[in-house]
Amino acid sequence: MGSCIGRGQFGSVYEALNLDTGQKVAVKRILLDGLQEVEVTKLIREVDLMKDFSHPYIVKCEGMVKDAVTLNIVLECIYPFFLS
Repeated sequence: MGSCIGRGQFGSVYEALNLDTGQKVAVKRILLDGLQEVEVTKLIREVDLMKDFSHPYIVKCEGMVKDAVTLNIVLECIYPFFLS
């Protein structure tokens, strides 16, 4: 995981590198502290839905990784100066 490239209301986005593919990606990290289980379930369902989207004007969702503290959403990288 690299440096933070953006922050929003629900989390921060970091530059990253998929070590399996060598692909540049962005990882949105959402802290789960303070969220109810029903909210976490809704987030996971939304990410599952996003994985099926395929359109030139929608950032592709590659997947997610959840641990006890964060939900990490792996996204296609469209940041122009990423890892330069």
